Amino acid sequence: MGLLQKAVETYDAMAHRAGQVFEGENEPLAPISHIMVRPQIIITLDRSGSFVTAQILDKNTPKIIIPATEESAGRTVKAAKLPHPLCDYLRYLLPQNQVEYQHYISHLSAWANSSYTHPKLHAILNYVQDGTILENLRQAGIDAEEKAMICWVVNGLGALTAERVM
Repeated sequence: MGLLQKAVETYDAMAHRAGQVFEGENEPLAPISHIMVRPQIIITLDRSGSFVTAQILDKNTPKIIIPATEESAGRTVKAAKLPHPLCDYLRYLLPQNQVEYQHYISHLSAWANSSYTHPKLHAILNYVQDGTILENLRQAGIDAEEKAMICWVVNGLGALTAERVM
């Protein structure tokens, strides 16, 4: 049996544990098409995609699970233009970084307009397309570097008053 086949079998045997942290473990097993990252900034939006607030997260904030494509999960310096589908480094969210930004907008738009859409995607897409992220971060007292990992909270959608989108 090949190494890859054995890895698939091992993952399949553990798939029921994906996304859960068990006693004695630090991190959950990421589901297929997801990776673990440590966010530095969380931006809160309202349901229409208007900025509400932003905050810097503590360096001890646990890693979170975010969606990733095969290409974005394996991106390197040479292939750094490939965005993660939802949460990513600030540089992917800034219009002045034309290539990264256009890739991010293109991928998020495709997802938001697919049969797998969710209103949170539209709120995030509307906000990022507005191009005010740096201004909003400054208003919140945040001087962020382009390599800061951004994650999202969208208020007013669903049963909870705020639902994290990560």
